[in-house]
Amino acid sequence: MAKRWELYKSEIHSLYIADGRPLDDVRRILKGRHNFDASSYRMKLEEWGMKKNKVATSLGHKLGTSRSAKTTTKTGSNLTARTSNTALYQDRNITSLPSVSALQFPNPWTAPLNFSDSLSHDFNSSNVAATETSHDRSTAEYVDITQEVDFASRQSLFNAISNGVEDEVTKLLSTGTSVHVRDGISNSPLHAAILKGNIVIVKSLLNYGANIDAIGFKRKTPLHLAIASKPLVQLLLNHSPTLSLQDDEGNTALHYLLNTKDWWVNIDAAATMKSILSSGMDINITNRLGESPLHRVVSDAIPESNEYMELASEFLDHNPDVTSPMRNGLALLSMFLNKSEIFVSPRRMGYWRPPSWVETGYQCLEKFLVAGADPNTIFRSKPLIIEYLLNGLYVENDTFEKALLQLIQKANIDVMGPAGNYPLHLTLGRIKIQERYYSDKWSFGVYAIAAALISRNASVNQTNDEGVRH
Repeated sequence: MAKRWELYKSEIHSLYIADGRPLDDVRRILKGRHNFDASSYRMKLEEWGMKKNKVATSLGHKLGTSRSAKTTTKTGSNLTARTSNTALYQDRNITSLPSVSALQFPNPWTAPLNFSDSLSHDFNSSNVAATETSHDRSTAEYVDITQEVDFASRQSLFNAISNGVEDEVTKLLSTGTSVHVRDGISNSPLHAAILKGNIVIVKSLLNYGANIDAIGFKRKTPLHLAIASKPLVQLLLNHSPTLSLQDDEGNTALHYLLNTKDWWVNIDAAATMKSILSSGMDINITNRLGESPLHRVVSDAIPESNEYMELASEFLDHNPDVTSPMRNGLALLSMFLNKSEIFVSPRRMGYWRPPSWVETGYQCLEKFLVAGADPNTIFRSKPLIIEYLLNGLYVENDTFEKALLQLIQKANIDVMGPAGNYPLHLTLGRIKIQERYYSDKWSFGVYAIAAALISRNASVNQTNDEGVRH
């Protein structure tokens, strides 16, 4: 579709020629005001006779010299601070800055993430309220990044965000205040708006070209700070943030979300998690403690929770590295089986089919094996296949049978269990259990399992400790 340049010619002239704004600012302002953007600005400016000549080096040097009288530069730093900043800054209300205690994240798994100092975990609204910061106002001066926007307008922008004055924010942006300025702890206006939980201001900043991946205080991105609010996260995901970015402790936004207490039972938190996963999040990124989001999911495994099992199953659909051990050296699969308790004695299951959480747990087991988990894992001091045949379920033509068939195809079947019983002994022994404890409401897939073992060359002549052959 052809761009309607003539509609904006006079506005471009006013901004670019009359006001002397940089071309990047002109593009950003036009995009924010009218959602108009194009890649051919320079060609069009030349066509209209508006193209500027480059400033000579000597002139640029003179301008730099004249500015140097008003600024002081720290040696070895590319950040320039104006000498007048301190006086101006003393009048600024910094309620948008995060509390240090709330944003420190030394060990994401030791306790649930608590944003009580600066962020509210209210998933039912976009309000993520910020409180007064404890930073020293006399030293937290603004960092002049663009060198093109005067300090007063930048201060006004942060004040408007802090006070929630949406019209003022839009006015400042539409008249050229940059969205790329930073405060004294390197947070951008987008960080500040997210900490206040103001979704209208966040939208306005994004419309005017705010960097969705801006690195702020403690290397946190806007997505890190928005994670407690489902509406804010969804808004940011619509602008395609880089999901793999990590804070100064190596945590991604998904690490943060998984550190929320009982994340699997909160409907909105679970929905947010699914949105992040479907957006392409890498669940194997490790933090400085060597733990990934997948590690956290496995370490939180609990029995009798269908909500947990469904989310665990969702994670296992997103390229999991199931070979990476837990920090204690335990295999992920062993940890999952131990904590989820999906293996129970068939005598305990009773007459009716197993509950849905058990069935979903067996789906997870199958996904672990397909993803490359060690099929010869030792679980409860026995090879996994032995433990499965003793206490697992394999209902005919069901999830349970699929999981066991997957295990038989991958595991070493020449292993002994209690009383010298091999896998084929244990499989055929299930016939007696079925006849004793179950009717034909549901039946074990004994014959399919026996056939699978024999196809793997399981010997039919092996004897157990009692001298019984298969």
